[in-house]
Amino acid sequence: MISKFKKWLGPKEDENYGNHELLDEIQLIEGSFNPMEAADVLLSLIAYKIKFHNVQLLNSEHDESSRIQSEKRIAELKEAKNRVTRLIMEARNRGESLKICSKIRVSTQKD
Repeated sequence: MISKFKKWLGPKEDENYGNHELLDEIQLIEGSFNPMEAADVLLSLIAYKIKFHNVQLLNSEHDESSRIQSEKRIAELKEAKNRVTRLIMEARNRGESLKICSKIRVSTQKD
């Protein structure tokens, strides 16, 4: 399964990422954004992640530790949303744009 996944992702040298094998690194966001664009991009991503964890909470098949993890992650994401909102407002008030760079690292993990 992993080899088919690697093939699908395209060529990439295997790297060690902690105790996991790094399969690929994907550039998700890179560029300069005015405050409105930055708000749209960043707050949409955060909102989607909060929604994902809320759905996980509604899934009755998850155990107590998964529920606690989702609740913790939602709280962290809400705090991130507040921090991003402050950064965007500060940039808007100063007439500045925001440079944003975000990568996704995909690696294997033993369950």
